[in-house]
Amino acid sequence: MKIDTCYKAAVFLIAGILFAGCGSSSSDDLADKLRENVELAKEQDISDEKDSEDISEETAAEDGSSKQDEDNDAGTAEELTEDTSEETENEDVEDASETEEGSEPYGDVLRWYKTLQDSGKSWEEMEQYASQTELIQHGWPFGTDNTEIRYVYQDITGDGYDELIITYYNDPVDIYTNDGDAIHAYSVPYRAIAEIYPDGIIMEGLSIGTKGWSRTWYRYNDRTCMFEPSGEELQPEGEAMTFADGKKIADVDLPDD
Repeated sequence: MKIDTCYKAAVFLIAGILFAGCGSSSSDDLADKLRENVELAKEQDISDEKDSEDISEETAAEDGSSKQDEDNDAGTAEELTEDTSEETENEDVEDASETEEGSEPYGDVLRWYKTLQDSGKSWEEMEQYASQTELIQHGWPFGTDNTEIRYVYQDITGDGYDELIITYYNDPVDIYTNDGDAIHAYSVPYRAIAEIYPDGIIMEGLSIGTKGWSRTWYRYNDRTCMFEPSGEELQPEGEAMTFADGKKIADVDLPDD
């Protein structure tokens, strides 16, 4: 340490002076003076070291306080970010709920039926839509009771999503799947009947006069989202479904022009 070095140097110096002076009074005075200076230096070094230690402690305390402030600021910023994220997520959920509640499933399809029903088109003009709806073969919209042209939603494929079924006197006529990008999945031929089962199977029966009935079985294809002929007799599970009174196509709202 610095104090020990200075002290040792002073001791050697005093010893040299005493040896040289052989105990003279001037040598004694000088030695005393040197001892005083050494003691003063020693006290000054001790004081300096104490001040240095105090400064180090203060600096460490300030650093600790600064670190704590930074941690608190970081924690506050993180909380604000989390709060903002939660608010944004809640807003998104609310917006999605409003959209689902405020819109009619298969809305574009329903508006298409409503527009044609109210269009006043001639029979010849309506024939061009025969491949899109079997209602045309029933004489729709001129030769039908349009208060009985209705629609219902029901899961008839077993996938947990509702299909749109257009009915006439509660008998199924047209079926649509895949709401949002609706697909015309099946239509019951004119003068035929269709038994629809909840596992995605349809039995289509058509009278062939004195020969009785011909039966065609359809199974739902979840890749094409359509009912396709199976080529064989199927064994459906459960009973054939019935459809209660649905909503009227006449009551579908159309956008203002």
